[in-house]
Amino acid sequence: MKQINQHSASFLIIGLSVLLITAYILREKGFENGERTTFDEDLYAYMAYEMTVDIRHYNAINFSSLIRQHSPNRFLPDYLWKKLFKHPPFYSYLIVLSYKLHKELGYPITDQPQARHQAVRVSNCMGVLGILIIFLLGFYIFDWRVGVLAALFLAIDPVHWICSQKIWMETTLMTVMMASGLFYIMSYKYEKRKILFLILSGCCAGTA
Repeated sequence: MKQINQHSASFLIIGLSVLLITAYILREKGFENGERTTFDEDLYAYMAYEMTVDIRHYNAINFSSLIRQHSPNRFLPDYLWKKLFKHPPFYSYLIVLSYKLHKELGYPITDQPQARHQAVRVSNCMGVLGILIIFLLGFYIFDWRVGVLAALFLAIDPVHWICSQKIWMETTLMTVMMASGLFYIMSYKYEKRKILFLILSGCCAGTA
């Protein structure tokens, strides 16, 4: 890892900040201008909303009942009518956290579009965080120039862009997996805090 002088560091921080803010705004606008959400997106948003009332309520039964009421002839897989055998993924907990934070800030959920918007902000924020993390990976492994290029390429990558403006867990998975790798690398860079970074690396890998 090459050193960077203070003057260059200031420009680097400003440039990265502009890139991250721009990436967030563009993805936010992309969701707002989208025509419709998918079945899975509505399912994630609804289940997380029910988890705000009872954290143990992680299943699609009530959601499936609503779909059946509005579309009696629509085919729904059998597994949607059964209790899920696994614990909620980390992504669902993040959506619950988003709902609670918005409520504390004075924006409680009043309708379905609002719930979707609050849920998709998880994907957007995790996607932007992923851009920062990939910069740090390039920075620690090579130098700041490689980090900037990596961040720029990820910011304009169409797949990453689309997933960041959808209520999908892909950007969250990618970000926590990259964070696991970053903390592992940092455990070698900072020997005095090696145990701490290894624990953080393991926690990130576990949430994935």
